[in-house]
Amino acid sequence: MALHAAAKNGVFAEVRRLIAAGADLNAHGSAGWTPLHEACIEGHLELAQALIAAGADVNAKSNAGWTPLHWACSYGRLETAQTLIAAGADVNAKTNDGNTPLHWACIRGNPKVVQTLIAADADVDAKTSSGWTPLHFACNYARLKVAQTLILSGANRFAKNNDGKTPVELADDPELHALFAPVVKAAC
Repeated sequence: MALHAAAKNGVFAEVRRLIAAGADLNAHGSAGWTPLHEACIEGHLELAQALIAAGADVNAKSNAGWTPLHWACSYGRLETAQTLIAAGADVNAKTNDGNTPLHWACIRGNPKVVQTLIAADADVDAKTSSGWTPLHFACNYARLKVAQTLILSGANRFAKNNDGKTPVELADDPELHALFAPVVKAAC
């Protein structure tokens, strides 16, 4: 697990040494994280790039089903997300509970990461195991710019989660309600 520790702590020279020595780039730790997961969680872009260049699996899943891209998006690490996508990361990979990287970008409220994922063909209407779409999360967490981006990208404003709630029904923010007003009037 020396490579995991070096990747987590940002020790680039040690990562290079361990790669050169033949360390297993895709070894899973106790939570199922690989060294690439660790680098993405901690925001070590250069280490992530080195691991990818050496052959690390960009779609490796943790025990909970998280890929390195889930972590990059959860922490709003735009350049890391772009690097992973360019290396072939699955933008629609689902965790064990059905969350995609786009769901996490919406929860955290990072419009640039959301735009990057959508440009890479992320499913704007992907549903979690609870039936939540990215727009449900954007509305629930009052992420106005993210909700606007999703709507402009064709997200289904009327999608219902497993509790029968639409995104607007989860929104407390009046500005979010205003986003839906023209659609509600047109539907009447």
